[in-house]
Amino acid sequence: MRKIIIAPGYGGGWSTWFDGPPKFACEYQPIIAALENGEVLTKKHPAVLQFMEDASKYSRYVDVDKFTLRQLEVVEVSVPYKVTEFDGYERVVFNDDSEWIF
Repeated sequence: MRKIIIAPGYGGGWSTWFDGPPKFACEYQPIIAALENGEVLTKKHPAVLQFMEDASKYSRYVDVDKFTLRQLEVVEVSVPYKVTEFDGYERVVFNDDSEWIF
């Protein structure tokens, strides 16, 4: 099992709107740990500040939307996955899902 982060509400994607490798944002451990500890994420939360610093190697401008931070969730995956998005609403699609196209 692997834990990943998604933003399952309309308005702003987490990994799908990230200007870098989606896997980096999906599997960012400090954010996962904070969410699992029940911490409220803000733009000034240490894990978010660390994410912004680490993500800066992929983009000169890294910002996180406070609305998106409020809706982040950790989900467990055990098979290859991808995160899809529509209007900011992210969901996980597994390779055994009927929507998976090769």
